[in-house]
Amino acid sequence: MYFVYLVRNKVSSLGMKSFLLVGFLIFATQLLLEGQASVNPKWVVEVTGSIQANDKRLYGWPGRDHLLMSQQNVFGTYQFGVSVGHLFNVSKKLEGDFGIGISVENSNFKRPYDYSFGMEFDDLVIHFTDTYSCFLLQTPVTLKTKTQSRFDFLFGILPQIVFQKTAKFSLNHEDRSWSTFDFYSIEFNPGIEYKISNFSIGLNLRLFQVKKIDKILFNRIISDPRADESLETHNPFKLSLVSQFRF
Repeated sequence: MYFVYLVRNKVSSLGMKSFLLVGFLIFATQLLLEGQASVNPKWVVEVTGSIQANDKRLYGWPGRDHLLMSQQNVFGTYQFGVSVGHLFNVSKKLEGDFGIGISVENSNFKRPYDYSFGMEFDDLVIHFTDTYSCFLLQTPVTLKTKTQSRFDFLFGILPQIVFQKTAKFSLNHEDRSWSTFDFYSIEFNPGIEYKISNFSIGLNLRLFQVKKIDKILFNRIISDPRADESLETHNPFKLSLVSQFRF
């Protein structure tokens, strides 16, 4: 849990500059490891940093226009994850890997949320969050082409389970957390990678996702009309920088 605490607090300040810096450090570090690459690698370590458009759906919230006017940035949701996987061959021209990892997703879009979620009583006060974090377990599966060039195409499937959620509000230092173990989403991510020996770095674009509706954010407070629904396919733009090292 101490590791999770450190990750949560480090990633809470992640922005566009940090996203690019992480990518550069990954690239530099793993180039140094290239000399230690295995001839026939069986395992892969993957580090991923993602940037995502804010989910600004506020439905019938009375203060909707004010919140949207005060937050016109397109991007403000970031994700950082690390996983370890096992490599396997599919055919002469196709290979894959299956792994397990941990990730945290931070949304910096200010919005109302259900402070009383999971409690036996309703808090009549409207609470806001401007740092909403989801801590996730991941089981990524990736298929990719095997070519003689340095570029390969890939297709990733990313199931995610959420085990903790945290809502913070910087104005009054409010902090509310929920421990859970529930389906979060499954993403489908095509991409392209550039490889140097046992190291590769690439870009993935989220093509489609199925996600559980987060009732902490989407509920009667904002007059969400999907009260009886549990899943959605809403898909804000998401781009991921992915680095892998095989050994």
